[in-house]
Amino acid sequence: MSDWSPEKSLNVFLSKLLAFDFYTIKRYINSIMNNTQTISVSQLRQNATQAINEAVVNQKPTIILQRSQPKAVLVDIEYFQALEEAVFDLTDAKEAEKAKKEKRSPLDSYLKKRWGKTTV
Repeated sequence: MSDWSPEKSLNVFLSKLLAFDFYTIKRYINSIMNNTQTISVSQLRQNATQAINEAVVNQKPTIILQRSQPKAVLVDIEYFQALEEAVFDLTDAKEAEKAKKEKRSPLDSYLKKRWGKTTV
């Protein structure tokens, strides 16, 4: 069994994405896709349980093909949750950077403007 874990994947994923560089993201996603299995929709219909078990045991994404084109990805739930968390973290990081650039005003000024007084 490999030393893969959702946390390690998340750390690698975040370290690649935090650069906010489209080409870095694209190269990383391509490297993930090169390390995957594929299965056709018809094979999936015939062997759904086996395909799910292989995705979980091998801990590698399985690309589902429809008419030889990638249409979906089958992944272990922990891997999916780690990716989902990474996307939320990345979104939060972008929002934090955006907020740093916004105009700031003192709390007293805000309170006076909002409620007409400077204390709560």
